[in-house]
Amino acid sequence: METIFIQIAAYRDRELIPTVEDAIAQATHSERLSFGICWQFETQEEFHYIDSLRTIKNCRIESIPATESRGVCWARSKVQKLWRGERYTLQIDSHTRFATGWDTQLIEMLAQCPSDKAILSAYPPAYEPPRNLLGNTPSRLVPNRFNESGILGLMATDDLSKYSSPQPGAFIAAGFVFSDAFIIKEVPYDPNRYFLGEEIVFSARAWTRGWDIYHPHRTVCWHYYNNTKTRPLHWEDHKNWGTHNSVSEQRFRQIVGIELSSQKFGVYGLGKIRTLADYEALAGVTFREQRKDSEIELLYSCLHTPIDSPTADRIKTLLQQNIDWTYLIHTASRHGLMPLLYHNLNTTYPDAVPEAILTQLRDNFYANSLRNLSRTQELLKLLDLFHTHNIPAIPYKGVILATSVYGNPALRQFADLDILVHERDFLKVGELLISQGYQPQATWDWEESFVNSNGTIEVDIHKAIIPPYFPLPLDFEHLWQRSQPLSLVGTTVPSFSPEDLLFILCIQVAKDCCENQGRLEQLIKVCDIAQVIRTYPNLNWQPIIETARKSASLRMLYFGLLLTNNLLGTTIPQDIWLDVKADAVAVSLATQVCEHLFSKGNNPPSFSRYLPADINIGIQRFIFYARIREKVQHKIQYISDFLRREVIQRPQK
Repeated sequence: METIFIQIAAYRDRELIPTVEDAIAQATHSERLSFGICWQFETQEEFHYIDSLRTIKNCRIESIPATESRGVCWARSKVQKLWRGERYTLQIDSHTRFATGWDTQLIEMLAQCPSDKAILSAYPPAYEPPRNLLGNTPSRLVPNRFNESGILGLMATDDLSKYSSPQPGAFIAAGFVFSDAFIIKEVPYDPNRYFLGEEIVFSARAWTRGWDIYHPHRTVCWHYYNNTKTRPLHWEDHKNWGTHNSVSEQRFRQIVGIELSSQKFGVYGLGKIRTLADYEALAGVTFREQRKDSEIELLYSCLHTPIDSPTADRIKTLLQQNIDWTYLIHTASRHGLMPLLYHNLNTTYPDAVPEAILTQLRDNFYANSLRNLSRTQELLKLLDLFHTHNIPAIPYKGVILATSVYGNPALRQFADLDILVHERDFLKVGELLISQGYQPQATWDWEESFVNSNGTIEVDIHKAIIPPYFPLPLDFEHLWQRSQPLSLVGTTVPSFSPEDLLFILCIQVAKDCCENQGRLEQLIKVCDIAQVIRTYPNLNWQPIIETARKSASLRMLYFGLLLTNNLLGTTIPQDIWLDVKADAVAVSLATQVCEHLFSKGNNPPSFSRYLPADINIGIQRFIFYARIREKVQHKIQYISDFLRREVIQRPQK
């Protein structure tokens, strides 16, 4: 009998019951339908919401508390265990509507496909509840672009209604997949995947196992695309969703060959009937082009602490490659990453590192540790001096950052001591430093630099976080009131709150990229942002957003968050992330910076070959500044400062 097993993973979705009812109402042979449902509920009221479905014959339901859910692929895997040998299977989302006679139409179209292992799949047209069908055009799926994590996006195109049979394709749409149910055994859903990349990796797994993908030439169902604001979402309920997603994305990259891995994925990996290279030719994509150099990939794997098991396995695999250690060490040094590189190699697989290289890294690490200890002792001495004179001071960056977010003052390089004071105390602090043998080195509108008598320690005293041409009204009193105590080698010192620290780090990386004409000078500054988010998982994001909004700095905040996600895969809370990704200018700027991070020629092109080099640099800086700032008045002020510095005050030759 031509029975159909309908798979539905439903997460707290009130469209589930209408979906099941419509499938039954529109089917030619409703008596041949079976349902497998994974119902993920939060409250008892939600648990009983689907009671009416429990009375339907052949409706098998596994109800699971939402707190135990691990995402849609995990739920789809649960659903497949409810299969009882039906001939066909249809996988849909829990917000779907159906065409009249959809069941017989699908079976007829599947029979038209010139393959014994055919899959019918496509992005359905849209509907709005209760049953407002908004289109009727069957389409094919084509590749769109790879995102920063190496995940390929898809898009619907073409009108297949002009054909008389299903058309061959390379990709499935997870919300509508129809085939012989034997696919459940041959290509079972991977419970270790989360969401992004679900369709691509399933397509590659199925095709390399001999399954062929076709797109229907008739519309048989519709999907509700605009319901993310009306139903709870898994990532909104689960604060640790980012951990699952990061592991899932890495699993995707390893399966399709973007990342090297020694892991065996078994039934959840690729098949052996056809090759990945042949699938890439069919799909028109090349996954390996998304692969980083082994040296860069190894460096990225060592950029946070502590190292989790999947990352340690990745490091082990990469160390088996022919690593160009000279290039790796040069790159790590240029980006301020030497301590992290040594620490994480030494705590994972030091025996896999050439002895001479490990010795070089170790010597560098301990030399940096001694320098940091000396500067830390000097910092404590100066803070005690300021305290004696009733001058509140907040040290930041350097050893404070290393201790508060990395948990170890030896894990970050820093060259000077940065201390923020109230503007009223700025001159007094300078006098105190001079009394201790320090000499002024340079003075700017927002800070003054001093060096000690033997020239080994530089101290930068700030009355503002960044230059006045990057106006940022951060009040010292408020920063002081929100500051938190930090134990620094046994002494308690003030430090920025995690929320203030995250905001300031994002602003500083935006400022640095502006001054470097749209280039990121050191990756460590993005690592700092990522480590704050990782170290303080319960950050209160509301005051961060509010501070950025009040200071017209939202785009700079978003830019910093985009960099840490794009480069390091750092997870941002979904509600924040949706707003971040909606800022097209911030996305464009972050993409530009990421593209040039490790490029050989790191100098941006000149604006005009007829202008002096410093004028060209100034124009490039303004172009970046004008895009990253939101208020016109800030852009006008920047032009005014630029003209004053570079034209009016420019020395005549």
